[in-house]
Amino acid sequence: MPGSLLPSPLQPRERILRTAASAFSQRGFHGVTIRDLAQQANVNLAAINYHFRTKEELYTAVIDAALAQWLAETVVLDDAPENAPLELVIRLLVSALVAPVIEREDSPILPRLIAWDLLQGNAAGQVGSSPGVTRAIRNQIRPYLSSQLGPETIDLVASWLVSQCLLLAPALRTGRAPDFEESRVLATRIADLALGGIRALMPTR
Repeated sequence: MPGSLLPSPLQPRERILRTAASAFSQRGFHGVTIRDLAQQANVNLAAINYHFRTKEELYTAVIDAALAQWLAETVVLDDAPENAPLELVIRLLVSALVAPVIEREDSPILPRLIAWDLLQGNAAGQVGSSPGVTRAIRNQIRPYLSSQLGPETIDLVASWLVSQCLLLAPALRTGRAPDFEESRVLATRIADLALGGIRALMPTR
């Protein structure tokens, strides 16, 4: 009724998205069917087809939502000094990637989605959950890397940073209170490995 303060039920599109996010993060892209999602979300197949024309489109929407939530919780590097050395940039990036995953009370969906993608890929044979994060990191580190590395190598470095930070960080989650020292140690180790690999890729003068 007009003016009611009672919360309204989730709209079908939001209900489908939430159901799909949970299902994809638990069983991966190939382990979920549209029919299963319709049943779990308490909607008919036509509703899913109306809001998301294909399973791939629904999956992409889930990824976009997970990325948006993660990026909203992640430290942005816009405050880094203009001429910051590569080592500082990498350490800031790694800390920004690791800390939100370690410190969240709930188990974040994004790392689980990336893990499934790395294991089985999506229908197009691509890693569907990391391009947005990878692109952001690539844009951050590109000015500090030798132009001779080439875009493919820079993409590889960015993808490695994303996968290590988002997939290794949950390994420290044991159900107890967040351990900020463990977060710091993990970030330091990942940054050291990343810097060693980047320096090895740099062309010798």
